[in-house]
Amino acid sequence: PVAIETIFIGRQSELNRLRRDVFFVEPNSYGFCYSLIGLNGIGKTTLIRKLTDEFKANCPINSFCFSTDIIDGISFWMFWTKLILNITKPLQKTVHAHAASNAEYDNTEEILEIYDFFKDNRTNTDTPEFRSQAIIFLSELFPYYSEMGIRIIITIDEFDRAQDVFNDG
Repeated sequence: PVAIETIFIGRQSELNRLRRDVFFVEPNSYGFCYSLIGLNGIGKTTLIRKLTDEFKANCPINSFCFSTDIIDGISFWMFWTKLILNITKPLQKTVHAHAASNAEYDNTEEILEIYDFFKDNRTNTDTPEFRSQAIIFLSELFPYYSEMGIRIIITIDEFDRAQDVFNDG
């Protein structure tokens, strides 16, 4: 594989803006959703990968970055299930440690319940029961992290293809 630095040329103003607006994790913030839009092949993915690598190398305490992409043939709910299960592994220890040190925002049990729900239902993502509970849990999970002072950046490559790729509408 070729190092990103080898193929990354220019784009300093875009890099600085994304570093400031997206990859800087503001304390006590609830976050935002951004889209990086442009023609195929102009370097959007390379730009995000460079920033992701930089963020992971100099990650602030209790901050995490996860990268994923939209894969052909996956359902919307399976996408979220896989993402939550990927987040679970590195965050479980942090959730426990942070809860022990900050009783004011101890959402540990709720977060672990959400992890268990997605883990236990990996093969049930197509049921109406799963979907209704998943919506509730997804709307609660990230605010729980924010209340506990845990910051998460998720990059999703090929997101613009989601409506075409997700086979469940």
